[in-house]
Amino acid sequence: MAVVWHGKFGGDLSANVTLQGERAKNKWEHVTTSSAVDSDGNAGPRSQELNATLKGKRYSRYRLVIEPSAPKPDDRYRKTTKLIRVRPDEAAASVKVSLAVNRWNLANVDDAWEARDIDPAKAGDTVHTKLFGRPIEVNRLVVPRVERTQALFDAQPSEMQSEIRDSIAIMGGYARRTTSTGAFSNHSTGCAIDLNYHLDTRQNHHFHKNAELPHLDFVEEVVRSDPEHATFRIYRDKGQAQLEASKVFNERFPFYVADLLELDTSPAFDDDPSWADIATPHWYLQQLHAALIAMDGEQVLARLELADVKRAMEQTQDADKRARLARVVEFWSYSKAWIEGRAVRDRLEKQDKTLVGMIPIHESLLQIFLDAGWEWGGDWNRVKDYMHFEDTSALQGIQKSAGHQSP
Repeated sequence: MAVVWHGKFGGDLSANVTLQGERAKNKWEHVTTSSAVDSDGNAGPRSQELNATLKGKRYSRYRLVIEPSAPKPDDRYRKTTKLIRVRPDEAAASVKVSLAVNRWNLANVDDAWEARDIDPAKAGDTVHTKLFGRPIEVNRLVVPRVERTQALFDAQPSEMQSEIRDSIAIMGGYARRTTSTGAFSNHSTGCAIDLNYHLDTRQNHHFHKNAELPHLDFVEEVVRSDPEHATFRIYRDKGQAQLEASKVFNERFPFYVADLLELDTSPAFDDDPSWADIATPHWYLQQLHAALIAMDGEQVLARLELADVKRAMEQTQDADKRARLARVVEFWSYSKAWIEGRAVRDRLEKQDKTLVGMIPIHESLLQIFLDAGWEWGGDWNRVKDYMHFEDTSALQGIQKSAGHQSP
């Protein structure tokens, strides 16, 4: 197997390479190990590459592990794993791997700054201050925005202030790093604040990977099932419209599922042969029906089993309904997590009622940030970053070729 690896930033690509073979499903055994030293690791274009040739016992699937060996401060990359499937008629295979970026490597941050025309002196001028009684580090140019945000908060009634403070589980600002892909992060300059980030349930998650984007389409589909939100567009609507949609999803999802299962119609409770093999007992269906009548969505979801949804998906003759049920199955764990406030981690669920909802941000807190002039959500066209608030005028002010605009 010929293996070639490269890095976004060039630099020292020295690495140890391990090849494992799959002897049984997800059971891996060692095949061989090799290493390569980058003789010119301190210079070179971004297309710089290293390679190794690996030989060993034949398997239908391999796991390739590349562990960069460059010491600090040249540790621009981190361990990267790639799964490789080999056809029976292939005598050899060639693999090309892009190394995962070490987002905390300062040289990577400097390169990302240079690509965005960032002035290092201005970017590094950060100060410690407080917002809502919490310590936070931001760029000096962001301080006026923070002060304006605090003033809007202070103008709220004391009861609302307490409610807002209680809604904040975690808050962060300055972090000198790149994004996970090695791109520029405005957190590295102190020009952004994250609120209530909680990746395990994908609440306030960066929705940017191909595998995650269908979550957003599914949310839009469920929200639009409410006639009052039939025109909602998740990539178009901003501000409070997004937060309202998050709440609507929590309210609508259980009933969206129930409607697909026809739990609100009498045939679901008759001795209909199509329901004879349903996984949930008949009395469960009666309880679900009662919950529907009471409009208690959380009870509906708590009593409904995923097996019921899968069974309905397999039995229905309606292609559109089957496709919609398939999406329900695909996003079941995270949809429940949003509604119930549960962290999904290694097949275990830990309840956290402080982080309920796809966007667990208090409505008044969001309005304060919007009124203070923060931009919310990152790039709404490609990426959704619901935890992210940025000061765009301050970001302009730390560029070499642009001046700062007052907030």
